[in-house]
Order: sequence, then structure tokens, then C-alpha cells
Amino acid sequence: MLLLLLHIFSFIFQAPDKLNENLDRYLVKELPGYEKIEFKVEKMPADFKKIDIQEDSRFNLNGSTAYVPVKVTYKDNHVTQTFLTLNVKLYKSVFVAKDRIDRKKFLGESDFDIRLVDVAGIRGKLVSLDEKINNFRSKTFIRKDDVLTDDLIERIPAILAGDRVKAYFVNGNVSIDFFVNARQDGVEGDVIRVVTPDNRQFKAKIIDSKNVIINE
Repeated sequence: MLLLLLHIFSFIFQAPDKLNENLDRYLVKELPGYEKIEFKVEKMPADFKKIDIQEDSRFNLNGSTAYVPVKVTYKDNHVTQTFLTLNVKLYKSVFVAKDRIDRKKFLGESDFDIRLVDVAGIRGKLVSLDEKINNFRSKTFIRKDDVLTDDLIERIPAILAGDRVKAYFVNGNVSIDFFVNARQDGVEGDVIRVVTPDNRQFKAKIIDSKNVIINE
């Protein structure tokens, strides 16, 4: 008789393990691409009988806080729609700085470890492990144990300030070329300032590490 009552009770009041299982499945669906997800419900509704996730409603994530749309049925059979607030940890394998990296340093894979890290609270776009790090330099100071994000790096310039390159000027059928010195760093496609030996300044579009086209 006691076993029968316990069985009936499990149907009347939703077991926390079942809710956690449903939340785990829901988060995996809504947050693809993470290698591991951990969560904790910040506050459960009081005196609830059942909580159903509203999968057709909007899910929200703000940093390490997730808001899951749910329908709550209370013990008095009152029903309301609300959100469960979850504290989440979202784990990915990412580049992590081994030591301090100064600004404008050319980067290599030896500067970073690959670690499984909770990235839920990290601002900025994570640098993919598929990216070739030696194509970049540090844009700003990077601290030891910082996770590598796009805002911390920049592509190594094709042309550096002070480099001597060939400039091409095209006007209709007329084309001339001459040497200039770059006044700014830039990658292919950037427009930078250049100066001629007699101090005339132009804006020029970078073609490659040796050539620019006058852009004015």
C-alpha cells in the first residue's frame, strides 16, 4: 500500500530529478556547440505541482544567466506562465594565454594552452581553434589566463608604417607607378596614408605587401 501511495505521489508532484532532466535536454537544444553545460535553478516556485517547459516560447541568455519559459501548475491547480532563472556554466575548448602578452606582439601557438573553460560570462567572440594564430598579433595587452577573443588580436599587417612599397596611379588610360613610404600599418584591402620622397601625401589601398593603388 505504501509503495502504491509513493507511486501516486510521484505523478501528482513532479520530481526534481525529472525537471532537471528536462532542463538539461532543453538547454542542449537551445545552446548548441558547447562541450558541457552545467546549471542551477536560482529559485523554484513555492508549492508547485508541475513545471512544464514552454518550448515554443522565447529562451533568453544574458551572460551566465538563462531564462527558461515555463508553465507552472500549483498545488491548488492555479496555472501561470513565467520564467525559471538559471545560473549556467557553458564549457568550450578555447585558447588561453600561458603568460602575459604585450601589445603588438606577433603570436604563435606556443603562447597559448587549449583548455576546457566556462565561457558563459566572457564578452567578445571566441577565437576558433581552427584559426591560425601565427597570422595574428596582439591588439592590446593580454593577461595570463585570458581567454582569447577577437577584440584582443588583429591580423599581422601586410604593410607596416615606414615600409617602402610601389604605388600605382590610374587615370583613364594613363597609368604610372612610383615608390612611396607607408605612414600606417594595414592589411590587404585597407586604405592607408603614404608619402612620396618629395613629401606628397596620398591615400592608397593595399594590394599586397609590396604594392598599393592610389585611392584619390
